[in-house]
Amino acid sequence: MNNKTTLGSRSHFLDVDMNRAYKLLSRGMTVNQVAEELGISRSTLYRRHHEYQEKQKNIMEGLPSLPDEYLHNIN
Repeated sequence: MNNKTTLGSRSHFLDVDMNRAYKLLSRGMTVNQVAEELGISRSTLYRRHHEYQEKQKNIMEGLPSLPDEYLHNIN
């Protein structure tokens, strides 16, 4: 999945493998560790998770949740 992001005046495409992220989380890695492993910020991981959930809502059920306590620390 290619996602277009804008940094300043430049546009970038950010490809996040959410299946890999979910596998890493299921193996006990923290959200911070998964984000670092994927080379993205924690907030990007949460955004991509929510985007992925929306896209997959009608296709598959039971996606793993990311811990909500991290949402309060994003900024």
